[in-house]
Amino acid sequence: DEAWKLAIVVGTFATVVGGVLIAWRPGAERSVGGSFAFGALFAALTAAAFGVRDVVARHFTGGADIAVPWAAAIVLISGTIVLLVITLFRTRRLVTEIGSTLPSMMWSGLVVGLALPTLLESLSRGAVGVVAPINNGAQVITVVILAAVLFGQRERSPRIVIALLLVIAGGTLIGVTQ
Repeated sequence: DEAWKLAIVVGTFATVVGGVLIAWRPGAERSVGGSFAFGALFAALTAAAFGVRDVVARHFTGGADIAVPWAAAIVLISGTIVLLVITLFRTRRLVTEIGSTLPSMMWSGLVVGLALPTLLESLSRGAVGVVAPINNGAQVITVVILAAVLFGQRERSPRIVIALLLVIAGGTLIGVTQ
């Protein structure tokens, strides 16, 4: 059943508001690599793209007998092709750029290679309106914790505490009511 339910809508809203509160930096006019508004726009576009990805994946995996690891591989290969085309239009030094980027970014690729089949398996078994908000809420919490551990960002402001509580409450509401 993919119908909207009040608990899912409220839980999703709480999760999104929590994520926005974590990202928002009062008084920040600049972020790494450009303006905060530009970064926020790209974050919103990324969230919309991932939302489309989840709905499309649910559409094709829900109730179907598919090999999830192969489905994940096909998604990653398709994404690789798109990125290669984009990169070819942006640079003529493809080999040099791949060589300089590969050592640091392959670790993220390995994690994505583990995470994507797990997400697709979840979407094949559960409603996208339940899986996606819990997934996104867990991502927010994971980023905050890992950033604190790895980068020393241990902001303990009331804004961050309220944001984390909203994300946890939203995910819990969705999980408990489904």
